[in-house]
Amino acid sequence: METYEKGGHAHHATLPTDALTRLRAAMQETQAHGFAKVKAEQQALGQKVRALFELLGRRAILVSI
Repeated sequence: METYEKGGHAHHATLPTDALTRLRAAMQETQAHGFAKVKAEQQALGQKVRALFELLGRRAILVSI
C-alpha cells in the first residue's frame, strides 16, 4: 500500500499491461505481414498437421469457427 501511496506500482499490477503490450506488438506484426497471408499460412500449417495425424493413425479433432 505504501508503494501505491507514493506513486509507485505493485509488481503484479504491471503484468496485465505487459501482456497487452505484447499482444499489441504481435497484432501489429501480423498486420504488417498481411492478414490474408497469415490466414493462408495458418490454413496450410493446419493441413500439414492433419496430414501428419492421418499418417500416424491419429484422429484430428476439427473445430469449425
